[in-house]
Amino acid sequence: MPSIIVGVITKIKLVIVLELIVIKLEKIAVNQINILGFMIAIIKPWKNEL
Repeated sequence: MPSIIVGVITKIKLVIVLELIVIKLEKIAVNQINILGFMIAIIKPWKNEL
């Protein structure tokens, strides 16, 4: 019985770790999209002047 409980706890820990990694990756992706939008916002006015 105890080994089954340990196995379940290990699986739960793995799921939590994977979810944390996914959340971090999503935050990085959002930050990169924000940077891209910021760059476009800076570049657009320059294009109009050229």
